[in-house]
Amino acid sequence: MKMKNFCTKIIILILCLISTSSQGAGKTAQTSIEKQTSSTDNEDTTLGGLFKNKFKWLKDKASEIAQDLGSKFQESTITSAADIPLKKARSQFTGTPHQNDPTSINSGQISNEETTIINLRQTKNNSALKDLTKLDIPKEKTLNIAICTSGGGYRAMIATLGLLKGLEEARILDTVQYISTLSGSAWGTGFWISSKKSLSDFIEQVKNNIQKNVTLPTPITDSEQIKNTVKNFVAKFVYDQPLSSVDIWGALIGNNLVGTQTLKLSEQQNLVQNGDLPFPIYTAVSATSFSPLTYDWYEFNPYNVRNIRTNNYIPTWAFGRKFERQQFHENGHSSLSEKTSSGDVFPEELPLNFLLGICGSAFTVNVKEIIKDMESNSALSDLQATVLDYIISKDEKALHISSKRAIPAEVYNFAPKNGSKEIIILIDAGIDFNLPFPPLLQKDRNIDLIIALDASASVKNAPALKGAESYATQHSISGKINELPKIDYSDIDKKPISIFKEAGKPTVIYVPYLFVNECGDSYCSTFNFGYGNKEFDMAFNASKNTVTENFNQIKNAIIEAQKEKLA
Repeated sequence: MKMKNFCTKIIILILCLISTSSQGAGKTAQTSIEKQTSSTDNEDTTLGGLFKNKFKWLKDKASEIAQDLGSKFQESTITSAADIPLKKARSQFTGTPHQNDPTSINSGQISNEETTIINLRQTKNNSALKDLTKLDIPKEKTLNIAICTSGGGYRAMIATLGLLKGLEEARILDTVQYISTLSGSAWGTGFWISSKKSLSDFIEQVKNNIQKNVTLPTPITDSEQIKNTVKNFVAKFVYDQPLSSVDIWGALIGNNLVGTQTLKLSEQQNLVQNGDLPFPIYTAVSATSFSPLTYDWYEFNPYNVRNIRTNNYIPTWAFGRKFERQQFHENGHSSLSEKTSSGDVFPEELPLNFLLGICGSAFTVNVKEIIKDMESNSALSDLQATVLDYIISKDEKALHISSKRAIPAEVYNFAPKNGSKEIIILIDAGIDFNLPFPPLLQKDRNIDLIIALDASASVKNAPALKGAESYATQHSISGKINELPKIDYSDIDKKPISIFKEAGKPTVIYVPYLFVNECGDSYCSTFNFGYGNKEFDMAFNASKNTVTENFNQIKNAIIEAQKEKLA
């Protein structure tokens, strides 16, 4: 019921774009919005109306703000974008990096750029590991450590920030090569890195920003951010890229946490290129054609977007383009991204807010996936699950309804093959399982130890870890994916940390966010986006203190794994 109510709230919020809030600041926001939109009583200015009326609202909104866009974006072009051939409007959206750069689809588990960055990061890791372990470690024997953090809305975001701060204070964060994130933890990590702030300063910024929320992110009221939000929509529209509810959702989350709509993921290259930060990975999934509940995992990093199953990848700045002229080679295949029109440029890079919105778009879940989630968390009895599955499988109408999503994110498939779809739907990876292990199990990344923070709504019997273990077992057959060590699930949800190791497999330090047992039905529910200062501090410190109080166990696990690698 909570999931249904939450999805309903999110869909209503998104369909309204900038909703009227019942909170104290909401009245001011409403007044501001009304002045900016100047809508008549009979005009439908909701996003629902926008889609229904072929972007009429977008055109009208663009007319209001066109004068602020400068000479580069001529009012006549922007406001007529919905009425003239798209190619003629595209000339007004040029001048950003890579718009003149064709690219190709590559194949592999790790790119040359990532290899270079990890080599630099490994130098810093080596120095930090020597300080932590007091061992003499040749660089080539440096332990490869990764962090894996779950989804779970703002609860997971806060828990992730607490974990990172605890590891930073314990001088362990500098030993970490990668951080793989999902949903809420992707928001915390992605916006922290792009903010260019210290971890402490970013945490304080988030704390101050989200205390203004009630249960959902506050509306966008700043005229500059409204302008940039609309500009992003218009740019996608004129380049014939699908618009979705996730464009709005990502804009709201980005506005709430960092107050901007102009960030790009590829800009993080400048922030990680010297090896000063863990290499960030953000994840999403796409339902495959094999089964409605079978998914392809995708990773987004500052350099590439990759389908983890096929290992096809493209530059991050080219994600969202159409691709054509496929050419197959012995070592894989490549293709050139198509020109938008003869002599025109390519579309600009998609906003970071949209990408992180995809990572945290659990509201696009369908009925089948809700049932699956309830089954994995023991919210349904075996009989109830069997009856529901039977009804859906036998009733054609129920089958149709159970597969529908709430205007999810759609992007052009950058590696379409015979029989595959040109458009793929990307959704929150937590819909499959809520710990983003898949990128870290790639053999070419050679991860030796994984610290996994599970801030799921329920950690009882560790269903997220079970999902990751099942994935590793299933895909290790290919020889390209590492298996996880054997996991002992007895009392795993009662201990602050559990450590699992097995020869030839990465050590796993599992950290369940046990605080969810205390506050999961109240303010740190997945469906709550408003945290007062006291609530934030309690949720944050619960994660941070887990590192502090269990420092010796974590340190000893690292020392033991490092000694084994040296042997």
